[in-house]
Amino acid sequence: MQPTVKLYETDAAPLAFTATVLACEPAGQGWRAALDETAFYPEGGGQPADVGTLRCGEQTANVLYTYEQGEQIFHLCDRPLPVGETAEGQIDFEKRFANMQIHSGEHILSGVIFTELGLHNVGFHMGHEVNTIDLDGELSPATARQIEEKVNRILYENRPVFVGYPDAETLQKLPLRKKPEVEHLRVVEVQDCDWCGCCGTHV
Repeated sequence: MQPTVKLYETDAAPLAFTATVLACEPAGQGWRAALDETAFYPEGGGQPADVGTLRCGEQTANVLYTYEQGEQIFHLCDRPLPVGETAEGQIDFEKRFANMQIHSGEHILSGVIFTELGLHNVGFHMGHEVNTIDLDGELSPATARQIEEKVNRILYENRPVFVGYPDAETLQKLPLRKKPEVEHLRVVEVQDCDWCGCCGTHV
């Protein structure tokens, strides 16, 4: 089966799309469907999976979970989809936008902590009620308040966020928080604040 084209990697804003159903098979209490392309983000990198709907003609399936396996992205649905047909996808906007805001905020927070204190983000998880960042050092309560104030100032400035795929030469020159382990890396930049390899969705 061909690799899934990841629409969310180049633009996180389009929440509606059309795609061809390549496969659909029983999986647990539902079915898993593969499309030729998708805007649904699969769980990974600390970010939860997108949910929403896939509609083929008069039939609409709820997408309850999305995950990546190899080069394909699978959508766990509550009903089967006809293989070979065109599906109209719709992402749950409220959940996606919350994830975009939280993930971009995490980059700003991690960027400020790295710049100010030299501490690295070594773990990140977005939960239903709590989001956590693991650092390779400790923050005192006073320092945490100072960092919070600086992060809030950057948020108020409404700095732009960019996504790009720099070539290997450019990649080596960027002030990335984490050194790249590959030559082809998707980089998310918060202007004058943070540069980090990331596959997630951002504002």
